[in-house]
Amino acid sequence: MYAPLDGAARGGARAHATVRGWDLSALVGARPDDWFLGGDFAGPIGQGLIRGEGITFFREDGRAVFQGVIAGEYTFPNSLGIVVEYFENSEGKGRTREYELARLMRGEIVALGKRFVGAILGYDLTSLWRAEIVALWSLTDQSTYMNPRLTYAVTANAELGVAAGITSGSDRSEFGRISNLYYADFRWAF
Repeated sequence: MYAPLDGAARGGARAHATVRGWDLSALVGARPDDWFLGGDFAGPIGQGLIRGEGITFFREDGRAVFQGVIAGEYTFPNSLGIVVEYFENSEGKGRTREYELARLMRGEIVALGKRFVGAILGYDLTSLWRAEIVALWSLTDQSTYMNPRLTYAVTANAELGVAAGITSGSDRSEFGRISNLYYADFRWAF
C-alpha cells in the first residue's frame, strides 16, 4: 500500500501465512518520521491458545521504540473463559513524574507507563446472561482498572449490558487519574 499525504510518503506491506495451525504475519512500512517492522502469531497450545504481536518503530533520531503483547487464552468446559496478557511499551516512562500526558491526549502514544498485565474472566451464567470482568494493572505505578460487565443476549447478534469502570491509584498514575464510570450499553453485530 502506498498513501502519500502532504508530499510525505507513507506505505506498508503485510504478509500472512498459516503453518500447521499457527497464524503468522509480518509487516513493514514507512511513515514521514520513521519506518516500522513487526509481526504477530497465534496458535493452539493444548486446549488453549497463545498469541503475540510486536512492532518496532525506527525513528529519524536513531531511537528504536518497541511495543508488544503476549497472551494466553483458555476456556473451561463449564464456559469459564480466561485471557491473560502482558504488554511491553518501551516508549512509556518508568516513573509517574516522567509521564507525558499531553502526548497521550494528542494520540501520539498509547500508554504512559512501560509494563502492564491484563486479564479477562468471562462466564455464561445462563444461555442468555453472561458475566465478565476485565482487569488492567500498571506494573510501572501499581494503578488498576477494573471493568465488570453483565450482559443479556436480546437476540443472536444483539446484547444489552451494564458495566462499571473502577480505577485505583494515585492522581498521577496511569489509571488513578481517571474517575470511576458506570454505564449501560447496547451492542449489535451485523
